[in-house]
Amino acid sequence: MNMSSAAGSDQKDWNETYLSLFKYCLLLTRNKWDAEDLAQTAICRVLETYRELPGHLPQALYHKTASRLHIDFYRKQRRIVLERDIPDRSENHKETKIAELAEWLASVMTNKQAAVFVLKEALLFKNEEIADITGFTVATVKALLFRARQHTMQEGTAIIDQELASAISRSLNEEDPYPLITLLTAVPKSTSGPTARMAA
Repeated sequence: MNMSSAAGSDQKDWNETYLSLFKYCLLLTRNKWDAEDLAQTAICRVLETYRELPGHLPQALYHKTASRLHIDFYRKQRRIVLERDIPDRSENHKETKIAELAEWLASVMTNKQAAVFVLKEALLFKNEEIADITGFTVATVKALLFRARQHTMQEGTAIIDQELASAISRSLNEEDPYPLITLLTAVPKSTSGPTARMAA
Protein backbone atom coordinates (compact mmCIF):
# COMPACT_ATOMS: atom_id res chain seq x y z
CA MET A 1 0.00 0.00 0.00
CA ASN A 2 2.76 2.39 0.87
CA MET A 3 4.54 1.77 -2.44
CA SER A 4 1.27 2.18 -4.30
CA SER A 5 0.52 5.41 -2.48
CA ALA A 6 4.00 6.71 -3.21
CA ALA A 7 3.66 5.87 -6.89
CA GLY A 8 0.29 7.58 -7.01
CA SER A 9 1.74 10.64 -5.32
CA ASP A 10 4.64 10.79 -7.79
CA GLN A 11 2.23 10.54 -10.72
CA LYS A 12 0.10 13.32 -9.29
CA ASP A 13 3.17 15.51 -8.77
CA TRP A 14 4.32 14.87 -12.34
CA ASN A 15 0.87 15.66 -13.74
CA GLU A 16 0.84 18.93 -11.82
CA THR A 17 4.37 19.71 -13.03
CA TYR A 18 3.44 19.11 -16.66
CA LEU A 19 0.18 21.06 -16.41
CA SER A 20 1.97 24.04 -14.92
CA LEU A 21 4.66 23.86 -17.61
CA PHE A 22 2.08 23.56 -20.38
CA LYS A 23 0.19 26.63 -19.12
CA TYR A 24 3.45 28.56 -19.02
CA CYS A 25 4.35 27.47 -22.56
CA LEU A 26 0.86 28.46 -23.70
CA LEU A 27 1.50 31.98 -22.42
CA LEU A 28 4.73 32.08 -24.42
CA THR A 29 3.49 30.61 -27.70
CA ARG A 30 -0.19 31.59 -27.60
CA ASN A 31 -1.32 28.36 -29.24
CA LYS A 32 -1.69 24.85 -27.88
CA TRP A 33 0.28 23.05 -30.60
CA ASP A 34 3.45 25.07 -30.11
CA ALA A 35 2.88 24.94 -26.36
CA GLU A 36 2.81 21.15 -26.43
CA ASP A 37 5.96 21.01 -28.58
CA LEU A 38 7.76 23.51 -26.37
CA ALA A 39 6.76 21.72 -23.16
CA GLN A 40 7.95 18.36 -24.46
CA THR A 41 11.23 19.82 -25.71
CA ALA A 42 11.83 21.55 -22.39
CA ILE A 43 11.19 18.33 -20.47
CA CYS A 44 13.62 16.41 -22.68
CA ARG A 45 16.26 19.11 -22.31
CA VAL A 46 15.93 19.19 -18.52
CA LEU A 47 16.06 15.39 -18.18
CA GLU A 48 19.07 15.15 -20.49
CA THR A 49 20.88 17.74 -18.41
CA TYR A 50 19.98 16.66 -14.89
CA ARG A 51 19.03 12.98 -15.30
CA GLU A 52 16.70 12.96 -12.32
CA LEU A 53 13.05 11.98 -11.94
CA PRO A 54 10.84 14.76 -13.37
CA GLY A 55 8.87 15.32 -10.18
CA HIS A 56 12.05 15.80 -8.14
CA LEU A 57 13.14 18.84 -10.13
CA PRO A 58 11.93 22.36 -9.29
CA GLN A 59 9.13 23.78 -11.42
CA ALA A 60 11.11 26.95 -12.04
CA LEU A 61 13.76 24.92 -13.85
CA TYR A 62 11.25 23.72 -16.43
CA HIS A 63 9.90 27.24 -16.90
CA LYS A 64 13.36 28.74 -17.33
CA THR A 65 14.35 26.05 -19.85
CA ALA A 66 11.13 26.58 -21.83
CA SER A 67 11.66 30.33 -21.87
CA ARG A 68 15.21 29.97 -23.23
CA LEU A 69 14.13 27.48 -25.89
CA HIS A 70 11.29 29.76 -26.99
CA ILE A 71 13.54 32.80 -27.29
CA ASP A 72 16.20 30.84 -29.19
CA PHE A 73 13.64 29.41 -31.60
CA TYR A 74 11.98 32.77 -32.24
CA ARG A 75 15.30 34.49 -32.94
CA LYS A 76 16.41 31.70 -35.25
CA GLN A 77 13.18 31.72 -37.28
CA ARG A 78 13.14 35.49 -37.57
CA ARG A 79 16.75 35.48 -38.76
CA ILE A 80 16.07 32.77 -41.35
CA VAL A 81 13.04 34.53 -42.79
CA LEU A 82 14.68 37.94 -42.96
CA GLU A 83 17.95 36.71 -44.40
CA ARG A 84 16.29 34.42 -46.94
CA ASP A 85 13.63 36.73 -48.32
CA ILE A 86 14.88 40.24 -47.52
CA PRO A 87 18.70 40.46 -47.52
CA ASP A 88 18.74 44.26 -47.26
CA ARG A 89 17.44 45.30 -43.84
CA SER A 90 16.56 48.90 -44.79
CA GLU A 91 12.83 49.62 -44.45
CA ASN A 92 12.38 51.05 -47.95
CA HIS A 93 14.13 48.14 -49.61
CA LYS A 94 12.19 45.70 -47.42
CA GLU A 95 8.83 47.16 -48.43
CA THR A 96 9.83 47.17 -52.11
CA LYS A 97 10.89 43.54 -51.97
CA ILE A 98 7.69 42.58 -50.18
CA ALA A 99 5.58 44.42 -52.76
CA GLU A 100 7.39 42.63 -55.59
CA LEU A 101 6.97 39.28 -53.88
CA ALA A 102 3.28 39.97 -53.22
CA GLU A 103 2.59 40.85 -56.86
CA TRP A 104 4.37 37.73 -58.06
CA LEU A 105 2.40 35.50 -55.68
CA ALA A 106 -0.84 37.22 -56.69
CA SER A 107 -0.06 36.52 -60.36
CA VAL A 108 0.59 32.78 -60.01
CA MET A 109 -1.71 31.71 -57.15
CA THR A 110 -5.36 31.89 -56.21
CA ASN A 111 -6.43 33.74 -53.08
CA LYS A 112 -6.66 30.55 -51.03
CA GLN A 113 -3.34 29.19 -52.24
CA ALA A 114 -1.50 32.44 -51.61
CA ALA A 115 -3.06 32.93 -48.18
CA VAL A 116 -2.17 29.44 -46.99
CA PHE A 117 1.31 29.69 -48.53
CA VAL A 118 2.09 33.00 -46.80
CA LEU A 119 0.71 31.81 -43.47
CA LYS A 120 2.84 28.66 -43.65
CA GLU A 121 6.09 29.79 -45.24
CA ALA A 122 6.40 33.42 -44.10
CA LEU A 123 4.38 33.74 -40.91
CA LEU A 124 5.37 30.21 -39.76
CA PHE A 125 1.92 28.96 -38.83
CA LYS A 126 1.38 25.21 -38.53
CA ASN A 127 -1.14 23.38 -40.71
CA GLU A 128 -3.51 22.90 -37.77
CA GLU A 129 -3.36 26.61 -36.91
CA ILE A 130 -4.03 27.58 -40.52
CA ALA A 131 -7.03 25.26 -40.56
CA ASP A 132 -8.35 26.87 -37.38
CA ILE A 133 -8.12 30.47 -38.56
CA THR A 134 -9.26 29.88 -42.15
CA GLY A 135 -12.01 27.36 -41.51
CA PHE A 136 -10.41 24.86 -43.91
CA THR A 137 -9.74 21.26 -42.98
CA VAL A 138 -6.13 20.22 -42.44
CA ALA A 139 -6.40 18.11 -45.59
CA THR A 140 -7.49 21.17 -47.58
CA VAL A 141 -4.61 23.20 -46.16
CA LYS A 142 -2.15 20.52 -47.26
CA ALA A 143 -3.69 20.35 -50.73
CA LEU A 144 -3.55 24.14 -51.13
CA LEU A 145 0.08 24.19 -49.98
CA PHE A 146 0.96 21.48 -52.49
CA ARG A 147 -0.59 23.44 -55.35
CA ALA A 148 0.92 26.72 -54.16
CA ARG A 149 4.41 25.23 -54.02
CA GLN A 150 3.97 23.92 -57.54
CA HIS A 151 3.08 27.44 -58.68
CA THR A 152 6.29 28.84 -57.17
CA MET A 153 8.09 27.20 -60.09
CA GLN A 154 6.23 29.47 -62.53
CA GLU A 155 7.17 32.87 -63.86
CA GLY A 156 4.92 35.74 -62.90
CA THR A 157 2.24 36.87 -65.34
CA ALA A 158 0.90 40.27 -66.32
CA ILE A 159 -2.42 39.42 -64.71
CA ILE A 160 -2.11 40.48 -61.07
CA ASP A 161 -4.89 40.40 -58.51
CA GLN A 162 -4.14 43.74 -56.88
CA GLU A 163 -6.50 43.14 -53.96
CA LEU A 164 -4.68 39.90 -53.18
CA ALA A 165 -1.27 41.53 -53.65
CA SER A 166 -2.25 44.29 -51.23
CA ALA A 167 -3.43 41.78 -48.61
CA ILE A 168 -0.21 39.78 -48.94
CA SER A 169 1.91 42.94 -48.56
CA ARG A 170 0.04 44.03 -45.46
CA SER A 171 0.26 40.61 -43.84
CA LEU A 172 4.00 40.37 -44.52
CA ASN A 173 4.81 43.93 -43.47
CA GLU A 174 2.71 43.74 -40.31
CA GLU A 175 3.46 40.04 -39.67
CA ASP A 176 -0.27 39.64 -39.18
CA PRO A 177 -2.55 37.09 -40.89
CA TYR A 178 -5.63 39.33 -40.53
CA PRO A 179 -5.49 41.05 -43.97
CA LEU A 180 -5.35 37.69 -45.74
CA ILE A 181 -8.01 36.13 -43.54
CA THR A 182 -10.28 39.11 -44.17
CA LEU A 183 -9.83 38.67 -47.91
CA LEU A 184 -10.65 34.98 -47.69
CA THR A 185 -13.91 35.61 -45.85
CA ALA A 186 -15.02 37.82 -48.74
CA VAL A 187 -14.38 35.14 -51.37
CA PRO A 188 -17.62 33.88 -52.94
CA LYS A 189 -18.13 30.12 -53.09
CA SER A 190 -18.84 30.12 -56.82
CA THR A 191 -15.81 29.20 -58.94
CA SER A 192 -17.21 30.12 -62.34
CA GLY A 193 -16.96 33.26 -64.42
CA PRO A 194 -15.11 36.26 -62.95
CA THR A 195 -14.57 34.51 -59.60
CA ALA A 196 -12.58 31.63 -61.09
CA ARG A 197 -9.27 32.95 -59.73
CA MET A 198 -10.61 32.70 -56.20
CA ALA A 199 -11.06 28.93 -56.38
CA ALA A 200 -8.63 26.56 -54.75
